[in-house]
Amino acid sequence: MAAEEESTDIFGTTSLIQESLLTFARRHLLPDHDRIPVEHWWSGILGVGDTKKPILKPVDDRLVVAVRLGGMGVALGSLLGQEGGQLLMDC
Repeated sequence: MAAEEESTDIFGTTSLIQESLLTFARRHLLPDHDRIPVEHWWSGILGVGDTKKPILKPVDDRLVVAVRLGGMGVALGSLLGQEGGQLLMDC
């Protein structure tokens, strides 16, 4: 639908995506409301790669990275944070 607009490394929102979300909300969540107030919009950038496996590794003795979560940051973040913390303790 908006693959080109959403394939970016620049933070920001797109009106096409915002309008699609509002249309979905009006149609499926609040069908009796013509106007749905939105307090905040935000965007994110997905870290994707050739494989689905995240990268979790020490960069030096005081820094561990957990990247390339492929859109699963909410689901994987706490586990990778725990494992990353353990890596730091082991450095």
